[in-house]
Parts: sequence; C-alpha cells; structure tokens
Amino acid sequence: MKHSVHEDKSDYFSNQTPAGKEARLPEDCVKPTRETCLPEDCVKPLLETRFVKVFDLQYEDGKHYYDATRHSSGDIAATKNEAAFSEMFPDAVSCVVILCLPNREPLLLFSYEYRYTVGRYLLSVPAGLIDSKDKESSTRDEALINTAVRELREETGIEIKSEDKVTVINPCLFSTPGMTDESNALVCAVVHTDNLHELSQKGAVGSEKFDGFALFTKEEAAAVLRNGVDPNGHFYSVYTLAALLYFVADLWK
Repeated sequence: MKHSVHEDKSDYFSNQTPAGKEARLPEDCVKPTRETCLPEDCVKPLLETRFVKVFDLQYEDGKHYYDATRHSSGDIAATKNEAAFSEMFPDAVSCVVILCLPNREPLLLFSYEYRYTVGRYLLSVPAGLIDSKDKESSTRDEALINTAVRELREETGIEIKSEDKVTVINPCLFSTPGMTDESNALVCAVVHTDNLHELSQKGAVGSEKFDGFALFTKEEAAAVLRNGVDPNGHFYSVYTLAALLYFVADLWK
C-alpha cells in the first residue's frame, strides 16, 4: 500500500483518523527508495527439491545468509528490484472467512489443520498455493481471489455466491523473512449462509489433513487473542493472528 505525506503530524498519533481524512504517514517516516537487492551472481544454490530450495545469499565477501524458498534463483525476493518487488505474486493465499447467518452474530471460521513441522493440528485459516492457471488472470487481485475461492471450496465446502464478498486485504505478507521469502496474500471472504452443516473438509488433497472446524464470535475470538493459544492450548500461526485481529477490530465491515 502506498502512503502519501501527512500534512498534520498530530493526526498520525491520534487514536482515530479525523473524519474525511485518509490515514497517512508523517513526513519524517517517508524515506527515499534505493535499490538494495542482491545481484543474481551472489546467490548460490545449496539444496533443490521439488517444493523447497535453499540458497546461500553472499551479500558480502566471506559473509553468508541462507534463504529457504519455493522459488528458483532468478525469482527469489532478494534479487528483485523495487518495481518487480512491488508487483510480485505471493506463494499462497490465506483467507479470513466470516460467516453471516440469519438472526445470529457473525462467526469467524477456522479449521484444525495438521502441520507437519510442529507435529500438531493447529488452528488455521483456509489457505493454499497459487497455481500457474490462477496467474493467467487479468490482474493480481483477481488471481488471488480465484485462488481463495478454490481453496474455500476444497477446504471448507463453501461455494462463493453472488451475495458474498471476497476482497484482498494485503497482496503479499512475509511471515518469517529472517529465514525465508515465503509469502502469503491475505484475502477476506464474507459469506452469507443459513446452513453450517454444509461445511466439509472432504476436498483435502495431497498431504493435507484436517480435524474439524472452529467457529468464534467476536468475544470468543478476542479471548483467543488474549490467551495467545487456541482452545486446545496450542500456539497458532501469524496468519491466524491476522485473521483474529481483522475480525475483532471489525475491519471487515
């Protein structure tokens, strides 16, 4: 998201943006952009598998930093110039799913998905990788929404209808840039339904494993935020945190 310079710095530090004004950054927070990307010849492959690659980023003579990635050496984030970086596709899409039911308060939808790297079922948002067909869409946002719609169908059984609303919250977020350039877009789906029994995880593919859903009211979601763990006492991912915050703050409305 691009920010313009704020004329009145006092507004930036207030709790609410004044009516009719766009939230902006103070002038002294806006820094000139300069190219800091690595030349491709400074990237050396260490490990290459179908799903994960590891590169040695030789940012200075005799100094090394290691990057776990899904990309080839010519497509990692570290080598992209500012223009390419601003237009890059994320690896995957994570979905903030809000269910609106008749005569009930809205519910935030999660699943319990098995995450092999931590050996547990974690409270998770519906998510999935962007495939090459998605990238054929006319715009990046359209590609992200197409991915979200497909993942919702596979992981929750939800079919997006004309009265539902699917929007891009953020096109590219890094969760752990200290060790990987893996990224996710964050997409919000506001779904109108009157039948929770239609929820299904039968569309799971490959190594995906699920163990049911979790539905939270705003108050229950706030409690999960305060506790820092899910109802099973397990920690959760940064994308689950983002979904909880987005829902509790009413940013979806």
